[in-house]
Amino acid sequence: MMRCAIYARFSTDKQDMQSIETQLMMCRREIVREGWHEVACFTEAAESAATIHRPGMKALLAAVEAGGIEIVYADAMDRLSRSQADIAMLFERLRFRGIILATRKEGRVTPLHIGMMGTINAEQLSATSEKTRDALIRRHAMGKNPGGSAYGYEKRIEHDGNGERIRGLQQIVPAEAAVVVRIFEDYAAGLSPITITRRLNAKGVPSPRSGKTRRHPLGKAAAWTPNTLTGNAARGTGILNNLLYVGRRPYGKQTCRKNPDTGKRHAFINPENMRADVIEAPELRIVPVELWERVKARQATLTRAPTSQATAPALPFFAQQRPRYLLTGKMTCGTCGASYAKSGKSRFGCQGAAKKGPT
Repeated sequence: MMRCAIYARFSTDKQDMQSIETQLMMCRREIVREGWHEVACFTEAAESAATIHRPGMKALLAAVEAGGIEIVYADAMDRLSRSQADIAMLFERLRFRGIILATRKEGRVTPLHIGMMGTINAEQLSATSEKTRDALIRRHAMGKNPGGSAYGYEKRIEHDGNGERIRGLQQIVPAEAAVVVRIFEDYAAGLSPITITRRLNAKGVPSPRSGKTRRHPLGKAAAWTPNTLTGNAARGTGILNNLLYVGRRPYGKQTCRKNPDTGKRHAFINPENMRADVIEAPELRIVPVELWERVKARQATLTRAPTSQATAPALPFFAQQRPRYLLTGKMTCGTCGASYAKSGKSRFGCQGAAKKGPT
């Protein structure tokens, strides 16, 4: 009796666990019919098939490495991955270990399936991405919010004549708006981002990410950081660069793509011809235009001019790296989880405390 591992996945939060339960039910029915023996089951909820760097898939690959699996079974190839490169890599990994890859819809997967279905699934993924982007641009052109709400705003719930929710509406959150105005006033008055964020943290003002503890190494709510304020001016990120605070809504300044090696998303600035028009939204203005212009004027005085090094011939790769010490990247704060860095000749200090203040 051949030992079989099942893999099931659904991709968006618009679906639910019933999708996985249905996949498992159908797969187990086929396994019984084939006379195989289920030894493991791996599932993933609301995970995209655009990358193979997913917890459930990593667990499956670890089980494959450990041995004891002769067949990997899924409902369809697109449940495993829609990336042509990833599905081919998975197939080769399994074939190297003598493991059969099979699905309920395609049967036993062969190199022909990898070539044909891999291409079809990759094209479907690309088409879905394009349709999603077009829909968001259309929503933006209609004066609606195409994405999440920035600090100072929240969703406004309204319904049309048919009782359907009207999506993309926003409204100002007064308490957060007051914090935004204070940040602009303090920065225009000459205070540094570090000083401003330390004051906010000392007063216990919730940060934009204060409710997102999942990513914190110690499970704590995120504090204000200087980068929360300054962001990236070219990309329009950071509180001090958000045009919506003066009633103007941009869209499409950057595109996020996943690194195929790590599965992490990286942002790239779009050229002007790929950006949507800026839409006026005066009802969402929080910061007076005069205050915004004073902040922009101060930012301009602090912008570094290109140095002679910027036009000098590039140094060899290893000559470009910062000095590394024995403990570089290995020390973290036991209180807040931030990294430690060299501070003076004989000390290391918590970067979180240096930038955010004591926690």
